[in-house]
Amino acid sequence: MPRTRLVCIDPEFPREAADNCATIALAGPLRVTWRGFEALFRRACPDVRSICRRFPEPGVALVACHSSLGVTGAVCIAAKPGSINATIVGRHREADLFLSADAGVALRHLVVITHKLDSPSLFSVLDLRTGSGFQDEEGETREAVTCDGPLFIRCGDYALFLLPTAIGRTLAGDAATAWHELPPRRLVAAAFGTLKGPRQPLSLEGVPEPVGTFTSVSFRSGPRVARGDLLQPGEVPSGELRIDGPHGTASVTLGATALREGVLLGRYDRCDTAAVFDGTVSQVHALLVEVDDDLYAVDCASTHHLFVGGERQRVAALGASSSMRLGRTRVDWTLLH
Repeated sequence: MPRTRLVCIDPEFPREAADNCATIALAGPLRVTWRGFEALFRRACPDVRSICRRFPEPGVALVACHSSLGVTGAVCIAAKPGSINATIVGRHREADLFLSADAGVALRHLVVITHKLDSPSLFSVLDLRTGSGFQDEEGETREAVTCDGPLFIRCGDYALFLLPTAIGRTLAGDAATAWHELPPRRLVAAAFGTLKGPRQPLSLEGVPEPVGTFTSVSFRSGPRVARGDLLQPGEVPSGELRIDGPHGTASVTLGATALREGVLLGRYDRCDTAAVFDGTVSQVHALLVEVDDDLYAVDCASTHHLFVGGERQRVAALGASSSMRLGRTRVDWTLLH
């Protein structure tokens, strides 16, 4: 049976020892010297190639290279034919890619989603409303990005290298050669169709050049907090969430824009439903997001897991009417339009 993921963690950074302490926002200069993507890629290249060769399925390899410590972990995420797949990046012991060496990384910082196998997009990266986001190769802070090839981003003191497993398996033995053979990344502002920097933009229809000539990287707004009615002016409601918890009930109306960008559920203030949820719900428990025209619920490395239709799920497609359980709280989704 094909695997859906492969997780490799450096034994020097055991997740069992993690205390899940609060995120620390560092003021002033960073304590760790940033080495730059090229230098860190050369250091990580053998690990990227090795993990991809251990994972024959199509998908994405995600390798974390700390600016001082080197490679500390890696995850391969399979692209599936009928559904998305997801992995959580952060400092929480339940995170798939465990980044423990930087207290400025949030417990649940990013979600990496592989799109359906037949989708023109390969994967998306979404910041889980951390406030610090992630940085692209030009140092710009981003909330969300969708990509069809290799992508390099910075999360705190870590470089995160995301490569299609097929490319990772065939990287040149010499790291410098491998770096220069990678397709160049083209950054496109999804909301406006404009390109950052002097490179040529995609066409107005969003049709890229032939696959393999470059990586198309489109950035956009990230997940929203579940606060009141999440509707754009004049937007027709797409659906409703009914939250029934130990401390009360709440109702949230969602528009199409919010669903595409993603909506967070949890008891942390960046989810803004703390008054309803109790301690059995994680601070950032689940993400609702539309990908490839379908709506999904994604477990964000929660302590007490996500249950949909009575079954524990890492990722679950939501229909016209779906019932979820987050700890002792029931969340009902109803499609309106």
